[in-house]
Amino acid sequence: MVGGLIAIIIVVSSIGAGWLGAAAEAGKTQVLVWSGDPLSGDDTFLVSVLGGAVFAMASHGSDQLVVQRLLACRSKAEAQKAIIVSGVIVTVQFGVFLLVGLALWGWYGAAAPAELGLTRDDEIFPLFIVEEMPTGLSGPLLAGILAAAMSTLSSSLSALSSSTVTDVVAKARRTPLSDAEGLRIGRWATICWGLAFIAPATIFRSDEGDIVVLALGVAGITYGGSLGAFVLGIVNGRARSADANIAFVLAVAVNAFFFVMEKYVIGEVWVAWQWYPLLGVLVTLAVGGALSLRHRGAQSSEAAGDLRS
Repeated sequence: MVGGLIAIIIVVSSIGAGWLGAAAEAGKTQVLVWSGDPLSGDDTFLVSVLGGAVFAMASHGSDQLVVQRLLACRSKAEAQKAIIVSGVIVTVQFGVFLLVGLALWGWYGAAAPAELGLTRDDEIFPLFIVEEMPTGLSGPLLAGILAAAMSTLSSSLSALSSSTVTDVVAKARRTPLSDAEGLRIGRWATICWGLAFIAPATIFRSDEGDIVVLALGVAGITYGGSLGAFVLGIVNGRARSADANIAFVLAVAVNAFFFVMEKYVIGEVWVAWQWYPLLGVLVTLAVGGALSLRHRGAQSSEAAGDLRS
């Protein structure tokens, strides 16, 4: 955040703030987009508000990455406050870096990335940091970017290893895990999940598009199934864990089909990435609900609690 503010200050002190008015005249400051395809246009109002809301619900309501942080709060009220404050901070953060983008647009004279010898939009800010920032500022800013990336990666590995130990290994064993055993298994799980991260990352070789949109699209593939399984356990008294697991796999498969087809086969967007979580939720509820009809009556409170967990 400090680095983004410093970049804005450098641009304003060097070329003034006239770029903001020019950006407004060029339509760069438009916040709401009412036109466009509501199914495939990822910048339209309906997609952003409805699809984005479900996306946020999945990322902050069912993703272990965030849930493990909420569980660190001392009470439900503190967890609720944390979610609300997170929303405010993220809004400010996005606003700052959108302003950084406008400032860089003005700094480089509205030049396209290709005119600057770049292959993608994401390279503009690093170019500015390396070539334009004063000595003594570029290094700490790059270090901050790397630190932010490392913190996200470590949190993801921690969440996955924790889930592996508590939800897989501990439940599969007849005897309880000791702290030492849990720590040892958790370390190996972290290594294995790290290798699992590397494997699919080698698939993405294209320089086209924005890395943020790509990352959110990949996350949306599983978010829908995750949130859908969570909702299924709350609203469907018949559903069992097996029903949720099968529905989750099918929901992920459906979203993965759209992602692969759109990006690598036809090269045309059918469904905007914001719709992936909602699509996954609908598939999970439909499939899980259909499978739950096999069972008679509502399941016990103990079984329902197990499914929700």
